[in-house]
Amino acid sequence: MRHQRSRIRRCIRTSRLDIGFEDSGTLESTPVVLLHGFPDDLRTWDVVSKQLVSMGYRTIAPYLRGFGETHFLDSHHSRSGQTGSLASDLIDLVDALGLTQFVLVGHDIGASAALVATPLLSDRVRALVLLSPDLYDAPGLPPRQLQQAQAYWYQWYFCTAAGRATLAADRRAFCRWLWHSWSPGWGFTDEEFDLTANSFDNPDFIEVVMHFYRHSSGEVKGHAPDDEIERRAALASSVFCPTTILHGAEDFCTLPSASRGREAYFTGPYERQVLTGVGHFLPREAPGQVALAVDNLIEIAFS
Repeated sequence: MRHQRSRIRRCIRTSRLDIGFEDSGTLESTPVVLLHGFPDDLRTWDVVSKQLVSMGYRTIAPYLRGFGETHFLDSHHSRSGQTGSLASDLIDLVDALGLTQFVLVGHDIGASAALVATPLLSDRVRALVLLSPDLYDAPGLPPRQLQQAQAYWYQWYFCTAAGRATLAADRRAFCRWLWHSWSPGWGFTDEEFDLTANSFDNPDFIEVVMHFYRHSSGEVKGHAPDDEIERRAALASSVFCPTTILHGAEDFCTLPSASRGREAYFTGPYERQVLTGVGHFLPREAPGQVALAVDNLIEIAFS
């Protein structure tokens, strides 16, 4: 008989980080790794995780570097936030947990990390679910449209001293405003925001977030080992595992056009759904649809 576990808070030490995460479900069940985005944390997966566990899966939801209970071991280590760094952290986590076969789900910058890590874990990632992904930078695809550039104003703002100072002066107010503006139809509660905003008090939050957006904009250099991760991932011509993309029709951050027309990059079974009435924060706004998409894709991947 399988031993059903409730949600357990855990920490695993890698070469660079103590990674805090929550582990739910039975150890024998198919693992589903859930990567949150910005400005968010693993609380975004609470309902999704509960539903997946009820379906018989195990969920593993880490705090990304710079968020919550994930901390650097060395005070002198680069606080790189580039996509390759996040992907490297994911690889270190699944290695430390001994996961040989798992499903990967990423939202926002978590989706970017998942997309970079998947080609490097091609024999282990059985299925990939991307939520609100920005696929403009996928190989061979056209540059961002002007409407998307406008929606990404905060990224350009973060490339300035004023942008950094504004986030540092009141990170909670800034992030709360992003929640409202990216999902204007979603009525989140003060309690819901506050539970997650505690993660923004991580001492490395500002440095990691600034580096992520400044690096993605080409304003700063990357960290050499993580540059290599990105280079190796870029050599992959496509993603072979079964993939589902979910995008909110009312996403005012990463517009639905950011994931449209990308079928050629995914050579395995592929599906894209645009969810009416849903904004940027799909795991919070449409958890049932996210869990169902994961369950349906797993059936395909393991059939």
